[in-house]
Amino acid sequence: MPVKKILMFLNEPYPGDIRVFKESDALLKAGFEVHLLCLRKNATQPSDERLENGLFIHRVATDSSTFQKGVWDIVIATFWKHPIFSHRARKLVRQHTFAAVHVHDLPLAYTAFSLAEKFGATKVLDLHENYPEALAVWFEWRRNPFIRLKNNIFFNYKKWSGYEINAIKRADHVITVVDEMRDRMIEVSGEKNEKFSVVSNTEQSDFIQQVDDPEVYEDWKEKFIITYTGNVGPHRGVDTVVKGMQYLKDIKDCKLVVAGSMNDAVRNYLGGLCAEFDIEANVRLLGYQPFSKFFSFMKNASINLIPHNSNPHTDHTIPHKLFQCMMVGRPVIVSSCKPLKRVVETTEAGKVFQAGNAEDFASQVRELYNNRILTEKLAKNGLGATLEGKYNWDTDSGILVNYYQSIA
Repeated sequence: MPVKKILMFLNEPYPGDIRVFKESDALLKAGFEVHLLCLRKNATQPSDERLENGLFIHRVATDSSTFQKGVWDIVIATFWKHPIFSHRARKLVRQHTFAAVHVHDLPLAYTAFSLAEKFGATKVLDLHENYPEALAVWFEWRRNPFIRLKNNIFFNYKKWSGYEINAIKRADHVITVVDEMRDRMIEVSGEKNEKFSVVSNTEQSDFIQQVDDPEVYEDWKEKFIITYTGNVGPHRGVDTVVKGMQYLKDIKDCKLVVAGSMNDAVRNYLGGLCAEFDIEANVRLLGYQPFSKFFSFMKNASINLIPHNSNPHTDHTIPHKLFQCMMVGRPVIVSSCKPLKRVVETTEAGKVFQAGNAEDFASQVRELYNNRILTEKLAKNGLGATLEGKYNWDTDSGILVNYYQSIA
């Protein structure tokens, strides 16, 4: 029997999204041949290459500037197709017989499906998040009037939610990252449960085999450190955490570290909060850090944080970081976003605070600070749930592979 080929579409450069790597790698290890059609980040990246793990990369040569990317986003939002992706994909299907087309996230869905329908391939829609709601969150802090006008015209909720429903109906199979998103898709589309699979953003067990740097916190390494790792944006809830530190000033060795990319506006806003509440000595806004250091930040923290604001976007997705934080053997404090709350409460891996409530956040920190036995118990539970329980990539990759084997 010939090896079945899968063509993935990604409207981003590769490497980037870790989910794309993990899914393609799982399918490769299961014996499938996987091709990824994606954007080219810069001219140094080859148009075509085969990576060491066997993944075939085909890059679309578009201008990588923010302006040019915005222009192509408008083209997609107007015609629901990306002409350069379409042109390159047609060349690929003349060279290969693809059993399935797998599109990551919503923007390229029609581009991929039009091709699949023409050549009789199975159409798989992989929704990493609630994209229509995410648009509103991503643009929340944008103040440029021209950008806001563009977003209101081309990236409004009504326009993209209609596109989302049609894409779900048009797909042969839909993959989501959490149960809550699957349930929402069934409700808005009227499609049956059998059309959906949940492949969550769990972590591979070798995540904990990375090199640990115990000096990552430098002179704070002996403190009670609560840590946020990852990009800082409007929906991340980091401002709630910073505000919460004002209620913990009496705990002299309690420190907050924010390690992740933030633009100048975000840094100035968070820095202003630190000054307003006189907590500058207790908070460090480190900004961008190499990905290789995130493991050490997580492992050497006393508590890891996922403080997302609760909204229709965050209530229907889940970050890889939750399972990474659990896997390093440290307790987590998360906000009451539905998926976060469900996982943390069912595994008893941490504490939950009311999203957006700085005082409630501080009270959860105080409880763990005062009860080290509970802290260790929660940490052990998280470690067990990820390494020995169902919240690991071995489980979720099996769901993905089983689906593709069922249509092979």
